[in-house]
Amino acid sequence: MKKLFSMIIVLGMLFTVVGCGSKEKGTTADNVVDFTSCKVSLVKDSFNYDGKEKKPEVTVEDQNGSLLDPSHYSVSYKNNVKVGEAQVIVTGKGNYKGTITKTFEIIKEKKTVSYEFDKKALSTALNDVLDYEEGDSGSSLKRAIAGATLLKYANNCEASTNKSELQTAFKEWYATLSKSNKETFKSNFDSVEDLVDDIFKDINKVKGQLEDAGVYDDVKTALKNKNAKKHWQALEDVIDKFV
Repeated sequence: MKKLFSMIIVLGMLFTVVGCGSKEKGTTADNVVDFTSCKVSLVKDSFNYDGKEKKPEVTVEDQNGSLLDPSHYSVSYKNNVKVGEAQVIVTGKGNYKGTITKTFEIIKEKKTVSYEFDKKALSTALNDVLDYEEGDSGSSLKRAIAGATLLKYANNCEASTNKSELQTAFKEWYATLSKSNKETFKSNFDSVEDLVDDIFKDINKVKGQLEDAGVYDDVKTALKNKNAKKHWQALEDVIDKFV
């Protein structure tokens, strides 16, 4: 009976499960370390999306707060390219048994709009609208240039998402105009609106005019922006509010 009892004790020691970082007893193969009791940390838990794999560095601490050698675990990543929640899977190796999963975010970077740059670009685009008198020689070409410039500007500043800043900038610019220039701007902008509306409906209808003005390719490029119409309408709304 004593022999049987002694064998049971020995077997119990051989199959002891120890916490992460605890001293292993017996042979290496017979002791299991609970890897899930370790602490896994990510050096960085948020990344801007750029279409490339994100692989944040991992550190693992045992129960005593000591760094665990990387030879005791493996690291893999899941869903770590597209925008959203990504995973880091850390799995114990050798006597370290268990898996810990950590998450991190891949976010779409918000474009920062430079207010001073946009004010200057807006002034340039709006001055194109003032740069002619309806009925004068070359007015149709200048109207086409003004329309193309405003269309590109609306895209570049993402007018539909920066409407408040756009309104402030336009209001400041418009306040500098004389009464006669305000009247000219209103008349010319009405015709520019008609032109851009035709562009969205059927660009072929005004293709010749755009080609003569040298802006056809620019307009075609602007229309490739899936939000081009939305941005243009936002710019229209801002201008129409004041003129």
